[in-house]
Amino acid sequence: MNKLISESVDATAYRYSALAILNCYVREIAIPHKLLDFQVDNSGVSDKGILFIQFPRLGKRLSVNVANQSLLGNYIYTSGALIGDLIDGAVCESLAWETLPSLIIDELCQRYQNHSVKADMLTQIENSIALIKQSVAYEQSQGAAYYGNYIESESSLIYGHSFHPAPKCRQGFSDAETLLYGPEFGHSFQLHYFTLAPELLWMENSSGSSVQSLIHTMGQFASEAIPAGWGLVPAHPWQAKYLLQQESIQKAIEKGSLIYLGAAGVYFRPTASVRTLYNPDFPYFLKCSLSMRITNSVRKNAYYELDASIRLTTILAPVVAKLALQFPGFEFVLEPFALSANIPDVGDELQNDLRSHFGVIFRDATPFQRPEKVQHVLSATLFGDNHQGEPWLVQCINSLAAGTPEAHVNQLALDWFTLYLQHLVPPLLSAYFDQGVACEPHLQNVVVKLENGWPSGVILRDLEGTKLIKGLWDESMLDGMAGKVLASVLHDENKTWQRISYCLLVNHIAQAIYQLCRIGANEKVLWGMVRDSLKNFAVNRTSHLVQHRIGGLLKGDSLITKANLITRFFQHADSNASYVLLPNPLVAPVVEAREYA
Repeated sequence: MNKLISESVDATAYRYSALAILNCYVREIAIPHKLLDFQVDNSGVSDKGILFIQFPRLGKRLSVNVANQSLLGNYIYTSGALIGDLIDGAVCESLAWETLPSLIIDELCQRYQNHSVKADMLTQIENSIALIKQSVAYEQSQGAAYYGNYIESESSLIYGHSFHPAPKCRQGFSDAETLLYGPEFGHSFQLHYFTLAPELLWMENSSGSSVQSLIHTMGQFASEAIPAGWGLVPAHPWQAKYLLQQESIQKAIEKGSLIYLGAAGVYFRPTASVRTLYNPDFPYFLKCSLSMRITNSVRKNAYYELDASIRLTTILAPVVAKLALQFPGFEFVLEPFALSANIPDVGDELQNDLRSHFGVIFRDATPFQRPEKVQHVLSATLFGDNHQGEPWLVQCINSLAAGTPEAHVNQLALDWFTLYLQHLVPPLLSAYFDQGVACEPHLQNVVVKLENGWPSGVILRDLEGTKLIKGLWDESMLDGMAGKVLASVLHDENKTWQRISYCLLVNHIAQAIYQLCRIGANEKVLWGMVRDSLKNFAVNRTSHLVQHRIGGLLKGDSLITKANLITRFFQHADSNASYVLLPNPLVAPVVEAREYA
């Protein structure tokens, strides 16, 4: 979103928050229901103009200047908003950004005849706005203009997902906890530890290494602090407090089968996901459970996901090695072990729930720690904005363009994007069509490798969204999996294509294109480059599935987008998120411009 003028911290937070929910409304409601109109700017620049957005249930119409005719609702807003009557829109008044979320929620309440969710949604939005205010104020106090290393890029995602109604919502942290545990504020902290009798320890390990020796090293406990033969399980500090409030945990402590040891050992910093922690000198990320809502979901590691991640690591190891050889620069980090607790004297359902709340997944961190001249940058940050309202990508392109004639900068940006697509698209599509593995390359799951500013590869992470595709995978390799574990790993092809096509094209590439357009590139040209990337992948492939999926996109099949606003409105779990169809920017524009007198 364009920086308009110098503004206060509060104004910045309200503007970004309002435009995020407006993005959602445009993409999920206005485009599918044809509630957009576009008036070309009098300057004669065909892509600039006024966007009119209808709110038919309220009888209102919003107008705002934009710098582009976006094909997927990624508008570059360049003015404040005006609101007027839908029928007679000649008389308009300025609309304060802080009032726009309520207007949109009111429209949804009328559209779906459900007013009961309004208060809860507005509470989530206010929670998100409050965090953005804190983050922007903190960044301004630091005076940072650029992230210096990998973990700083994880901390620099100030505004969150630009197509989410409450992108920084964290319902559960107090104000003090937000400052301490939020990645935006640069703090590190120790984990809290529980030691438990051998029969209570739940552990899956695909690595062959001694997990408990690693945990003892991490916790730095004296040997006498741990009863002989007992295990250690770490927890995020907030989660440890949550666990200690559970009656069944209190009973286990009273009976002496579980001991709370408190904070100890190695310090970690939170990444953009908040619950996944990193230390540059420790060989693993820790994906902890946090039993609180962050954006769409309560972020605990479901008991079946703990098991599935380790099983997938074993299964995918040869696939990952093959892809790394086939596509230099591409890496997919695996999750070799997980820990949790089996609390005694509770029913199966409660035990599974408590195992989820205790669960910790260990993810390989070594690709981020090699002594090489490669900068690792979270893609969500690279294609997001800094605290000054400027795209981080500008910093990257400007450094490359130093000494380059201004007329050549646009071509340099196109060359950068060409190289980025080469490192991103072919390995993900090869994993899907050749290996039967569906990944989720959304912006927070991809870390970009940059060498002297140029893309040199990508690192994909998080097995939670990785699925094996029915019909493309030897299911005999899944022997021993059953129930929710199997269901979380093996998915129908229609469902997996829905996820990867959304994550890759709409969530990820569309956002990269949006930022490149803000620095002067042409959107239609950029989508043409994406089309070429897909064509190049499919050109020598004769499989029916490639021709059906990639060929379908090239012929104009609709794209699909995850509907975060609708999902939140109906209070659905993220696993049951709503999706809507969008016009295909690979072949046709979304909104036709009309010339006005």
